[in-house]
Amino acid sequence: MRRFIGRSWHMMGLSGLFVFGRDRMLKLRGARIARGWTLADLGKRTGIAVPDLSVIERGLKPAYPEWRRRISRAFRLPLSALFDNSTPRMSAREARGRIEKILRRFLLATSQHERDQAWEDAKRVIAAARSPKKEAS
Repeated sequence: MRRFIGRSWHMMGLSGLFVFGRDRMLKLRGARIARGWTLADLGKRTGIAVPDLSVIERGLKPAYPEWRRRISRAFRLPLSALFDNSTPRMSAREARGRIEKILRRFLLATSQHERDQAWEDAKRVIAAARSPKKEAS
């Protein structure tokens, strides 16, 4: 069932769903590539492990505040030039769990109405996961 669900995500166009902040992290990758640095070079300059930098750069995990400062210092750029301060409303793990349940409902649906309802629920979860938390005024 798990393998089929993975294929279904791909068939439904949801395979890239759980990459939060991908567009935001392109700034970080662009700055690194513009300087001709590899992830290993950036790791040496910041003291952050290459696998962690890779995950941050791909937008799969947010950078800790201290790591953001180290990366910013390495590039000699302000934090705002490399990172967006907004965070998703829900974690990738939480969104993925909700989508898996909805996808099971979708696959086991016996009527078009049930499939349509599951699809609408999935779209709501996606929108909630991708939109940033509202800052308290």
